[in-house]
Amino acid sequence: MNVTSEHLLKNWSFVKFLTKGTICTRPIVFHAGRFGAIQLDFNNVSAQHCTLVQDEIIFYGHPNVQSLHSRTVEITKEENLTLRGDCIIGVRAAKACADLDESLKSRLMSDSKIRIEIMAGSYTYEIVGSGDSRLTLKNKHDIVIRKTNFVCPRTLLVRCDKASSDLPRGMVEILKDPATKGIFRITAE
Repeated sequence: MNVTSEHLLKNWSFVKFLTKGTICTRPIVFHAGRFGAIQLDFNNVSAQHCTLVQDEIIFYGHPNVQSLHSRTVEITKEENLTLRGDCIIGVRAAKACADLDESLKSRLMSDSKIRIEIMAGSYTYEIVGSGDSRLTLKNKHDIVIRKTNFVCPRTLLVRCDKASSDLPRGMVEILKDPATKGIFRITAE
């Protein structure tokens, strides 16, 4: 099927396709003067076309959220939080390390650049870190991202550029409310 780039720009903002069990969304960028007409063949889509793998984890606030730890950020499936958990920003998380999609785990267990977006209320906070071949991603209760190179079954990322103590204090206040629904988005590039 031959389609002009003008037609595509008017009617398609993203193409979704299935690649080895992973749904990928990629923006379409065209230069009408250079290409004139573009032929799309969705029968020949391969894994090379999928560059991003993403997952979102819903979590909730808790009155004991402090977000004071200088080296880690954690979300947990647990419902309760004591004041000792000063790196925990959310409870009742929908997933832990073990629950993540296998294609995302593959990226995390390599030296891929990984972006975390933490969203709550009107706040969005971004943290960048790295995957690591030593990760096991076996923990069934927690997800921890770290500034250091330390790895255990709860570790999702290492060498992160920020920790729990870096979150905006306004966001931390919102996360103290048990009714606050947060999103922990993981994007592997």
